[in-house]
Amino acid sequence: MATGIPEHEEPAQAKAALAGLWKARQFHEAAALAAKAMALWPDEAEFRAERAKSLLAAGALLEAEAAAREALLLRPESETLWIILADSLIRRERKQETLEALSEACRILPRSLALLGRLGRQAQRLGEYQQAINAFSAAAELEPGKEFWLLQVLNALRAVRRFDQALKWIETGLARFPESAVLHCQFAKHMTQERRYPEAEGAASRALEYDPRMTEAHGALFDALMAQQRFGDAFRGLQAACEQFPEDVSLWQMLGRHAKRRSVIDLAISAFENAVALPGAPVNAWAGLIGALFVKQRYSDAATQAERALRAFSTNHNLAVLLAEALLRNGEEIEHVKARLADSLGVGSNSTAVSHAIMDALIKLDRPDEALPLAEQRDDQETNSAETRLRFAKALLSMGAHDRAEAELCGLAEEAPDWVPGLDALCEALRLQKKIKEALALFRRIEALGPNQMVLRDLRYRMFGTAE
Repeated sequence: MATGIPEHEEPAQAKAALAGLWKARQFHEAAALAAKAMALWPDEAEFRAERAKSLLAAGALLEAEAAAREALLLRPESETLWIILADSLIRRERKQETLEALSEACRILPRSLALLGRLGRQAQRLGEYQQAINAFSAAAELEPGKEFWLLQVLNALRAVRRFDQALKWIETGLARFPESAVLHCQFAKHMTQERRYPEAEGAASRALEYDPRMTEAHGALFDALMAQQRFGDAFRGLQAACEQFPEDVSLWQMLGRHAKRRSVIDLAISAFENAVALPGAPVNAWAGLIGALFVKQRYSDAATQAERALRAFSTNHNLAVLLAEALLRNGEEIEHVKARLADSLGVGSNSTAVSHAIMDALIKLDRPDEALPLAEQRDDQETNSAETRLRFAKALLSMGAHDRAEAELCGLAEEAPDWVPGLDALCEALRLQKKIKEALALFRRIEALGPNQMVLRDLRYRMFGTAE
């Protein structure tokens, strides 16, 4: 389709041509056509928006941003243009700029659900939870008949642990949506936190009436029953759910996890075996099965399952460590462990993937002196990698050579000042030597980097004896 527009043609014909180009997914051509139309008919604001939209669709994100900003100077009340601007920034990971743009957009267009939703999500991604709560609350007021917005408010409130406020929203939501399985489940969890266990049980049961497949509700009911020391009822209920929905891998995993925690290991093994037999079983189902087999000291079976798991997840380091651990627990020599791992991973027996897995397993088994030589026995290019040096330092820590570990980790921190795993290990080396001021300063530095919350909780527990 030609993109030229003779001088005598009308804007309507250009708009029809643009629609045709969009239908044919010729976005670059559409952007060029819109640009020419802008020159011919500068008072037709629609062409400015069409150009920005076409550039965004074509993946020309910088140009789309510039076009949207230019058009917004003339039409700041255009929802479409603000969405184009925000999406062009989001797709380029310009997080703070996105948040600022959406904040301005919602100030101008406070009743735009599309913009409020984007603002809430972006604020949540950046940890600006109050802003997220405000945006989602405004959307919930504008569209009170849509449960989605209320659930978004609850997610943000839970993130900042404002449980009292969350409970009020849940109660409001249940008044509006009395058949909402999600809200009944949320209410059950809050009642469990408040130790109002019979109410929690009732709410979880109601959630399952409305959605019998809801894994989270099965978990909430189990927790409420266990808290009332009705252990038999709790496990029978969860087993019944697994039998009713045998294709639900998450239910089998839940049964396996809870059975393992309660030392009902045969039940845990059976549950995890059912989980991994299902198509697409996740890594943690395999890890759960292997861990349960460890408890029963069935190390040969654990190794067999780890090898099966690695066939599905060949690049998963944690599974490789579990295979190494199973073989070592079974009394295998390190050279034999190397050969089995190499075969499962499809790599050389002295490769980094093999050596790192065995080193980590040896450290877990409190055999760090055997891990040290493996740092030197490789035939690839990773001998001096950060990961290898970190494992070497962790082996030194396990052996009590805290000063040597600190020296190694200080060098690593100089080269990779923002690498959290290395800083975490250095913090531990300092703590073990009772260098409290230095450890505390490093903890604050790690905290400022915004690491994974599980990493931060673990470090906080080691530092202060509490995860909160």
